[in-house]
Amino acid sequence: MAERLSQSAAYRPACSRSRRETRRLLPLGAVRDWFEHREAATITDVIFDTFTDADHALYKDILASTAAAASAPDGDAAGTGPSPIPPTSEHLPHARGQAQSSPTVQCDSLERARQWLESADAVVVSAGAGLSASDGLDYTSPALFAKHFPGFLKYGLTTLYSVFGFDRWPGERVRWGYYFTHLGMVASWPRSTTYGTLISWLERFGEKAHVRTSNADGLFIANGLARERLSTPQGSYSVFQCLANCRPEATVPSAPLVADAQSSLEPTSQSLADANKMPICRFCGAKMMVCVRAGGWFNETPFEEEEMRWKEFRDKVMARRDKTTVILELGVGMSTPGVLRWPDEDLVVRGGGRVKLVRVGMGPEAAVPWELEDAGLATSIDGDISTVVRELFSETDER
Repeated sequence: MAERLSQSAAYRPACSRSRRETRRLLPLGAVRDWFEHREAATITDVIFDTFTDADHALYKDILASTAAAASAPDGDAAGTGPSPIPPTSEHLPHARGQAQSSPTVQCDSLERARQWLESADAVVVSAGAGLSASDGLDYTSPALFAKHFPGFLKYGLTTLYSVFGFDRWPGERVRWGYYFTHLGMVASWPRSTTYGTLISWLERFGEKAHVRTSNADGLFIANGLARERLSTPQGSYSVFQCLANCRPEATVPSAPLVADAQSSLEPTSQSLADANKMPICRFCGAKMMVCVRAGGWFNETPFEEEEMRWKEFRDKVMARRDKTTVILELGVGMSTPGVLRWPDEDLVVRGGGRVKLVRVGMGPEAAVPWELEDAGLATSIDGDISTVVRELFSETDER
């Protein structure tokens, strides 16, 4: 049975010990790490498919030196010193869930990002789930789910993400019990230093700043961001909509309903005790749902105005040939790259050198396209987002 190991060559991770050369060696590190965890593996040969003569020569030299080091006797100079093969992100402390006093960001990319942001004429904060996770609202955390949603563990749900697409609710009172519990938790989420720092910095740009987020949690608004600076293409917890999407106006603000339902949640099962608290469409009587892009029923009407503001910002502010725009991308992964990640890269490509990208994330998702980094148009920082934000703007706040 053939087994294959692969590492994407299209993207470049950040903050390595060197630039292009070390990043070319990441597949070697992946192979080494794979074998370290599989001592009983019977594979005898691994083929590296290199794309250039330079890569071929580099791999040949490194593999030769690695073989020499492996065969050298103890104490021999050839067998000492650091490995020529770089580790993968799996071996970094943060990748194993260990706390860090500071992220892996003390490198040239951090300083480059700071300089770009300080000299920018306009800024876009492009925020994904990683930003909420850095603030504790981690949709992949079993611990968070077990703490706040113990009544729903019996349905096989283990994380907030596991609820996405879940359709095996035993009844509407249970379904709404979950959503009212979820939205109640988010509504009471404490204000954040990370969000506060970001928003304070954004306010300096006035109308030349925009936040575009795939997060529906409303944490930017909760922490003081002006609504006219925000667009949420994936929807928002602040709105309930008709699940049949019977007409554009079949929506209601969720906050009053969420607040009113909290006293009707069963303390143990967390289901909704009072069926009268369940919202139904006032037009057609159909079930309602949180207004997020989770299916073909999604109602985009409540977000049309903010989408228009985003397009106006993109087409007017970012298009000025005499001004520079920096996109600060925070925690945008590969779950739905077509929402923020790829459009961000496309804005840089089409920006004529006037738009730059700073990508902040954890592990491989912090990587940026090689060609954009080589052109001086993108840089990435691999580290905890909250710590990176503090590092980026601490000196700015002191001025």
